Amino acid sequence: MGIVLVIETAIMKPLKHAILGILVLMSCNTMLLAQAMNFGAYSYITVGTVLQSNQSYTKEAWIKVYPTKATHGRNIISAYDHPFWLENGKLCAANGYGRMPHLVTVTDSKPLPLKVWVHVAVTYDAVNTTMKLYRNDTLVATDTHATGYSQSKIQIGASESGDFADGVDIDEVRIWTVALTQEQIKTNMNQEVAAQNDLIVYYKFNEGTARANNSNIHTVKDYSGMCFNGMLTNFGMKGNTANYVKGYIAPAIADATKATAAYSLK
Repeated sequence: MGIVLVIETAIMKPLKHAILGILVLMSCNTMLLAQAMNFGAYSYITVGTVLQSNQSYTKEAWIKVYPTKATHGRNIISAYDHPFWLENGKLCAANGYGRMPHLVTVTDSKPLPLKVWVHVAVTYDAVNTTMKLYRNDTLVATDTHATGYSQSKIQIGASESGDFADGVDIDEVRIWTVALTQEQIKTNMNQEVAAQNDLIVYYKFNEGTARANNSNIHTVKDYSGMCFNGMLTNFGMKGNTANYVKGYIAPAIADATKATAAYSLK
C-alpha cells in the first residue's frame, strides 16, 4: 500500500499536470492566444485590391478601442468605396461610400466599450443586396437594400491612407468572399481557422513580440494561402504604440491556463 502511494505521488501528479499542459497546448493550436497590432495616429496596413466590384464579402476582426481625440472615421478594414469603421465610437459600414453624398449603410446604435476586446463583423450578400453588422456575434443592424461598390485598395487601420484607427488594437483580421451566416461567425470567432475556399485574407499578427523591438518586421503574413501579405506603414515597432501588443485570449485558453497554474501550486 505504501509503494502504491509513492507511485501515485511521484508519477500520477506530474502526469496529471502534463495532461493539463497538453490540453492547453492543444487549445492554443485552435484558439486565439498570441499578439495583436496596435495602430497609432498615422499607422496602417495595406492589403491591396482583393475584392472585385460588387462581390459578396465578410470582414471581421477582434478590436480593443482606447480613448483618443480621434472620433471621426477610425477605420478598421476599409476601402474608399466600402469602409468598415468607427464613428464617434459606433461601428459603421457602407457600400458605395465614394459617391456623393457619403451615406452610411449600417450603424450600431451603441458605442463600443473601451479597453475591452470586441469581435466585429460586417457581411454583404450581393445576390440579396443585404448588409449585416455584428458585434460579438450579435446582429446589431441590417440593410436589405444595400448598394454595390467599386473595387479599391483595402487598408487595415485607414482608408486611402487617411482617417486612421488611432488607438485601436486589432487582431485576427479575416476577409471572405462570401457573406458568412451568424452561426458561422459565432463558430469561428473564438478560434483560428485553416486556409479554405472563400477566405482571401487572414492576418494573425503573430510575427512579432508584444511591446518588444520589432523594427525588423515590415510585413504581416497572410495565412489564407492567397499571399496577400500586408505592408506596414508608420509603425514605430517599439513600446506600446504602433507595435505588436498582447492579443485577444479566447475564454477556453484563459480558463485552461488558470487551471494549469492553480494545479501547479498544489
